[in-house]
This record gives sequence, structure tokens and C-alpha cells, in this order.
Amino acid sequence: MKFVDSHIKVKSNWFDKGNTFSKVGADAFLLYLTLYRYHIYNQDKCTFATSMKMLKKETGFTIDKTKELFKILIRYKVIQCSVTRWDRYEDDGFMLVTALDLPNTKREKGNKGNEYDAPVTDADHYISIDLKLMQYYLDNGLGCSEIAFYCLIRKYSNNNERKCWMSINKMADTLGFSNDKVHKMVHTLNRMRLMGSEYRQNGTRTINGVKKMSYRFEHVIFGNITTLDSLRESFKSIIDKNIKKWDKQKERKNKVKTSVNPFIDDELNSDDIVIEEQEDYEPLNDYLNMSDDNPF
Repeated sequence: MKFVDSHIKVKSNWFDKGNTFSKVGADAFLLYLTLYRYHIYNQDKCTFATSMKMLKKETGFTIDKTKELFKILIRYKVIQCSVTRWDRYEDDGFMLVTALDLPNTKREKGNKGNEYDAPVTDADHYISIDLKLMQYYLDNGLGCSEIAFYCLIRKYSNNNERKCWMSINKMADTLGFSNDKVHKMVHTLNRMRLMGSEYRQNGTRTINGVKKMSYRFEHVIFGNITTLDSLRESFKSIIDKNIKKWDKQKERKNKVKTSVNPFIDDELNSDDIVIEEQEDYEPLNDYLNMSDDNPF
């Protein structure tokens, strides 16, 4: 079943460390997005008509896990539900669900005459999520972790080029993932041409008496399905270079395995590259250029 909406807005503070995403987790966040397959228009509130059985079918979770995740969303006041007695609820029973923690916006006109949804308060800053692109993620084997990663990069892409300089360590810490999991997602999204990550020289560092080049990543997540092909073409050389580099590193490591744990993917940590910790980032608050048609 397709999403009813093409784009939705999610509060960007959900992806602050310790806030909503940290509390509910990636699986529950996916369940929340799944509700938008059942969105009912022309209601006073953002309302969904569905059943636990239908949600189970779309997420692929077991019925017990679907119920557990659904109750987590209720507990943290992300949604409310018409069901009051779960001990009497049948899995295919109709229920109305309402989204609670939505950004409050007002329509404003920019300097160039373009209209945009401006957040009313600082707590209403939002991320625009392209649900058609999220469906593309799911159709191509990606899941809730990659979708959460997409949202985090969108939040911290804070310039006209929509580049994110957030470090691997900080991404992992914010999402509650391991560094290796974030590394793998960077690789996967580049290989699938859903993101472009470019090494930028950032000076040198001395490690064990040896001076090594220090680099930082600049990440650009491809934010909209309508501009996906053009962005893939624009970042083709950067992504091709990454894949070639990572394949070469992996081949070298396969010949001489140095990791004590063969299941750790440390392709990014070559002998002559140090990925520098970056702290100079701020959330994206520029809504004048953040329309649903923005290429990023």
C-alpha cells in the first residue's frame, strides 16, 4: 500500500540526543511513518484509520512487536488511539489514530515571493520527509535505520549546498547506533547513489609520532525522489571515487586481515587517513529554501 502523502513534516528536535527518536527507537519511528499510508484528509487533526493487522502487514513486524511499538508511540505522546481496552481489541479491529507532536507552522512569503511553511516557535523547526523516496528506500532493501539516518542528515545540512559535516561519532551517538553501523550506512547509501560523501582535507594529525593527513566528510543526502536522477549525475564522480577507494581498501584488508573482529567493517580507516571529529554544525533552520521541490 502506498503512502497517502508525498511529503510530511517531522519536528527536527525529535533527532536531538535523548529526545523522541532516542526514546522510541528506529522500529517505532518506521511504524509512525507507516501510519501515513492510512491518513484521512479533511480532519481537524492528523488522523489515520487502520488496524493492528494492517500495520503488521506493512511493516513486516510480528503482531506482538507491532503492538509493543505502537504502545511505545502512545507512551511518549507521539500518537493517541481510539482503543481504550487492549485486552478486548481484536487484531483486525478498526481504530482511529491521531498524530500529536506535529510542528506548528504558518504560511509566509519569502523575499522572492515564494511561499513556505515557517515554524511558529523554535520547537516547531521541522524536517521535510519525502515519503515517495522513503518507499524507494524500502523497496530496495533499506530499512528503519537508513530512514532515521536520512532524517538526521536532513536536520544537520545547514547551508545552501545542503552539506552535513557531522562526524561519524556524533551521528552514532545521536541515533544510538554503533560507529560501524553508521560507516556501513554511509557506504551503502553511496553505493546505492542515494547520498554523496566527499573527503575534504582538514590538516594533519600526529599519531604515535607519525604525521598523517586528516580528513573530514561532507555528506549530501538526496532528499527528493523527483530530483534523484539529476543529483546522482551531479555526484557521479564523487561516488565513483568513493566506491573505488573503499573497494581497494577492502581488498587490501582481505589479503592481510588486521582486525581482531572479522565482522567489524573498518573500510573507512585506511592506514593514511584519519577521519577528523567535526563539531561545527548547526541544525537546518532555513525554510525559505526548503520547499518540497528543493533538489536536496
